Amino acid sequence: MNKSKLMFVLLLIVVNLLGCGKAAQTSQESTFKANFSLNSVVEKNKQFLLEDARHSSGAESGFEEPFLQSHEKMIVLLDPNKVPEFMTAVRSDIKQALIDSDAQILGSESGSNDTEHFSFSYSENETKGTIHVWGIPSEVTNFTLIALITES
Repeated sequence: MNKSKLMFVLLLIVVNLLGCGKAAQTSQESTFKANFSLNSVVEKNKQFLLEDARHSSGAESGFEEPFLQSHEKMIVLLDPNKVPEFMTAVRSDIKQALIDSDAQILGSESGSNDTEHFSFSYSENETKGTIHVWGIPSEVTNFTLIALITES
């Protein structure tokens, strides 16, 4: 009798472990997040930049549950008069990247003007996410562009 109880308990443990493995597999990043690069967006819009010199960095943090975040930061040299055109082009390219990855755009938001901040909420398969983008002028021609992607 003890052997049958032990076998039953072991069977329950195995079934639970297999179920946990399947739950972890369904949580994965979207195609948009996997393919997104702030550098490539800036490269598409280099006609707005003063020089080719750029400094960029990025990181990914968090656990798969409840969410995963990644961010990129890039400092470019940009004429302050071209900031609105540049940010409009960046916003357009990010929207197109979402569309190209078959993500459904659920909504968008922007600050008092698009040169300060904008974001898109999206859904792709089982993944829901948001990309926030900030443009921050500093010094005379330095312009910092920050993108933060959060997915769950």
